[in-house]
Amino acid sequence: MTALLGEFGWPSHRVLDLGGIRTARATEMYLPLWLTLMQNVGHPEFNVEIRRAR
Repeated sequence: MTALLGEFGWPSHRVLDLGGIRTARATEMYLPLWLTLMQNVGHPEFNVEIRRAR
């Protein structure tokens, strides 16, 4: 998957693999979050970033 995302321009150090089918339910909930953010931002051109504590 990292290679495929790399073809779209995503650097590999920015890709976070959440696992297989066991995490599908959690990632499906991203759509309601994205829709809410889009309504508040006013357009679909935004991104969400995960930052790890150091």
